[in-house]
Amino acid sequence: DIQVYVAPFDVKIGNFLGGSINAITRSGTNKVEGSIYGFGRNNYNIKDGQTGFRIGFPIIKDKVFFFTSEEITKRTEPVLYGVNSNGLVVDSVAKQISDFVRTKYNYNVGDYDSYSIYSKSKKFFNRVDWNINDNNQLTIRNNTTISEATNLERDAANFRFGSMDFRQNNRQSSTVAELRSHKGKGSNSLILGLTDIHDYRTPLSERISFPQTEIAYNGGTIFIGNEREATIFNLRQKTYEFTDNYNIQLGKHSLLFGTHNEFYKIQYGFVNSWNGRISYKSLSDFYAGQVNRVRGFYGYETNDRDSLFNNPYAKFDINLYSVYAQDEITLGKLKLSVVNSDMSVVDIITVDNSFDFTNDITGMDTQDVNPKESIGLKFTLYSASGQLVGQEDSFNGYQLKATPAVARQRMITLPLENYDYVGDKFNMRVGYDGMAAEKLAALEQIENG
Repeated sequence: DIQVYVAPFDVKIGNFLGGSINAITRSGTNKVEGSIYGFGRNNYNIKDGQTGFRIGFPIIKDKVFFFTSEEITKRTEPVLYGVNSNGLVVDSVAKQISDFVRTKYNYNVGDYDSYSIYSKSKKFFNRVDWNINDNNQLTIRNNTTISEATNLERDAANFRFGSMDFRQNNRQSSTVAELRSHKGKGSNSLILGLTDIHDYRTPLSERISFPQTEIAYNGGTIFIGNEREATIFNLRQKTYEFTDNYNIQLGKHSLLFGTHNEFYKIQYGFVNSWNGRISYKSLSDFYAGQVNRVRGFYGYETNDRDSLFNNPYAKFDINLYSVYAQDEITLGKLKLSVVNSDMSVVDIITVDNSFDFTNDITGMDTQDVNPKESIGLKFTLYSASGQLVGQEDSFNGYQLKATPAVARQRMITLPLENYDYVGDKFNMRVGYDGMAAEKLAALEQIENG
């Protein structure tokens, strides 16, 4: 089940300015059901594989259900522009550089001919549903992803030896518990969540302290050593969530009272060019030891890589608090029908509850609708008491205007409820006025000071 919001019409769907997609995951049932799948490709030295399975079953019939889905992926592909594939450097020059660095600095610059990079991941999803009683249901779900990918790039103007490669590692786990309760005309949704993210980089050369060395050559650049942005990069982030929404139906009014709170604990460790960054104007200057420029960052208290990596220097907390209320007023009912060539009318959509098309589609019998024979649409408007207000064979539809405001904030404006009666015809517009603001990314705040 997928729910799509094109703008924040619902007050509890906040902290964003664009669209939102809410996907409801599978759950177990009273039946034991599952599937297994696989995919593989080996084409032009690109190897791509994916396999996984899912299964759902009852733990206690009609009471407790379990569902799990697991997937493994792996992709390997060659890096273009090696020494024998129209790259910046020919084989003899690359071998000369490799031999020189090994002799003078006792350092292996890595492969310079054929080279492949890879990406792989493991994904685990587990969900338990418990029907506590007729009025309460509890769902606990966990989504965990473990992934890694190597990163070596070459192009016609930049040649990187294999030592520049590094591995991007990501560990992400999200656990959510949701208690849904209802009694009479009221319902409540309580959500507790924890998201744990660990994102870090691992250099793949034999000596992490060797500086990133840049050599100008034939209008391009040769790189050896370690990628300057990979020697120390370590991010840990935990996000705690507390959300509670209470809905109650009172006549024409559907009232919502809620709170949404997020608590971030972030440790961000990144040192650019901890290993140093050395530039040479030419290959001959490199052999002669004539350095053009040296750059780097060093720790004041300690410059030990393991200490800097395991103890990120930027540690801070971010707390987001919000409370909100909403009143949806039902003013009537709109029915959309298809008029066939034989003048028969087929009702395909009936909308009420503030004319919310996303929640109140009753369905369509496609056997009775032939698009080639349909000659028009008929709209029928009813009042809140169910009385017929009017009919019209053509309808201009809904209007939506989005007007830019200040940075990271915009006004979402739709016409308010308005009925214009002309005999038995009518025009209807529906919507609301409001403002929505988007929260800044935490790391963007860090990098911008």
